[in-house]
Formats: sequence, structure tokens, C-alpha cells
Amino acid sequence: MRLEFLTKTTAQSVESVKDGHLDLAIVRKEAVADGLSTLPCGSLTYALVVPRKLLPGRTAAGFQLLRKLPFALLSGDGVLAKGVLALATKVNVQFDIRVRAESFSLLISAIENADLAAVIPSPAIADLSKERFAIIELDELKPLTRELALVYSPQTTQLRETIRRVAPRISSAFENWNVI
Repeated sequence: MRLEFLTKTTAQSVESVKDGHLDLAIVRKEAVADGLSTLPCGSLTYALVVPRKLLPGRTAAGFQLLRKLPFALLSGDGVLAKGVLALATKVNVQFDIRVRAESFSLLISAIENADLAAVIPSPAIADLSKERFAIIELDELKPLTRELALVYSPQTTQLRETIRRVAPRISSAFENWNVI
């Protein structure tokens, strides 16, 4: 068996599983289409990451500090990007968006190579320099938490027995974040 990891939007991932171009996909639980089988993959939380040298007094000053900070954001009009922008509007903050990236990998690369703040998945925090970045977990970010599901087509498992055996293992690994 060979695993290939792709970056796609949720809608593209679900459609690719439905039409048989992908065997498995991890997507937001609420985005699962009828006719697909699912296994739980845990929750994904997010945190605000800010270069320490941009913080007032080099401390965590809350969500309002973003008002004047350069910011990196996911591109497109996906649920998360919209959620981050709606959150900013709710707390009356204007982002100075300098970079838009189509994936979290690119977003994290952007913040590591420039002095930018961003909202990133909590599991990715472990790879960031603690000396360089402040991790700010805010209650305002809790509504962005996503329940994830591994989706697959029942027809695919009939054709490929391996998928039926491997799907629970992948689900369990992601549920416990052992793969990130």
C-alpha cells in the first residue's frame, strides 16, 4: 500500500471520494456527503501565532494586538478563512493581511520566513520555535474548532479490501494526532 497526501478543499476532497478518484479523505465532519462512510478523526483546534518581536512588551496582549500586526491567512473562501475574518469583525479588529496561502503548509512557511502572525492548527505549533513565536490560545478561537472525519466510499471498500483494514488505523492515528 502506498499513501499519497494531497491538499484539496473540503468540497474537492468529498467529491473526489464520491467519484472514486480518492480512496480516503479527512474532512470536516459536517461536510460529509450522503452515501459516504465515515470514521471519527478527532477535533482540530487553532491558536494564534505571533512573532515575539512584534508583541507589545514581548507578551501576549490578546486578540486586539492584531489590529496593527502583519497577518497571514488562508486564501479562498473556505469555512476556516471566513471564520477567522468573521471573528476579526466580531471583535472589531482589522487585519493587515500581507500573505494569503492556499494550504496550512504554505501558511506556516510564510510565517517562518517573514514576521507575520497567523491562526494555525494547534498540532503544528510543536514545530515552531518557542523563542521566536508566541502561541496565544484565545477563547475567541474556540468556535473555529473542527470535528474531523475520515470519509470513504462503501463501493471502494468492496473493491479494495485494504481500505477496509487501513481506514480504522488512519482514523485512530489522526484522532490521537500521532501522525502530525
